[in-house]
Amino acid sequence: MKTTKPTNILMSVVLFAMAICCSSCGKDIEMPEPPPLPENSIAYIYKGDNKDGLAFKTLLEGNKCAVTLISKNDIASVDFAGYKMIVLDNNTDVAEGGTHWTDVETNKLKDVKKPMLLIGIGGLQFAEKIGNTSRYGNAAQWNDKGFLVGDNTSKLYTTPKRIDIPASSAGIHLYNTAVPGCGQHIAPGSILNGNIYVGKFFTAADYYPVTVERNRYMNFGFQKGVSEMNQTGKDFIVNLCYYTADLTL
Repeated sequence: MKTTKPTNILMSVVLFAMAICCSSCGKDIEMPEPPPLPENSIAYIYKGDNKDGLAFKTLLEGNKCAVTLISKNDIASVDFAGYKMIVLDNNTDVAEGGTHWTDVETNKLKDVKKPMLLIGIGGLQFAEKIGNTSRYGNAAQWNDKGFLVGDNTSKLYTTPKRIDIPASSAGIHLYNTAVPGCGQHIAPGSILNGNIYVGKFFTAADYYPVTVERNRYMNFGFQKGVSEMNQTGKDFIVNLCYYTADLTL
């Protein structure tokens, strides 16, 4: 005959007693709330290779931010409410065949109403999906080291990092060698949906790799990540995040 171990009997008694207690007081057992995210929390979404995400995480966490790397496959299950901003990696989509952002992924990120940094093709394909005017379909690819500055008095060049803009070029180099980037085509004198045109390519007139739409979507069209940037590029990315999400110094 099989006997029950004393430890199992004791556990059953404890659970039974808890059930009676909860039943008598009319209350459910409440699980503790998860601890709040740090103040400058950033969600970085990638697909497959997270090399650029890891470099971004190291850089921003060295500048008073907290970064959580999130696979694109997990978007539906993540609570983004506590994050100050969301970053989309270049690798979250590809150039061929139109946007590959699903309705579930798109609506989840759009509805949470957080500032977003949209990097490279993946970011601009997301912008295409949600109907932004600065998007992949309005862009052309170019190779360049950086961009000509539109407004050299902007906080983008002073907070929290001081970025010097050479008077001789009126622009900044983010990379030591030219890299692929998507620039928005903006005809002279035109305004697209209230966009801010941060900077245009050195070598392609009227194409802007860095723009802001509706004070919420920061487009950074260069397709190479932090790990391939020079120090000016890294400083600019830090400033870009502080500017986009109004992070706390």
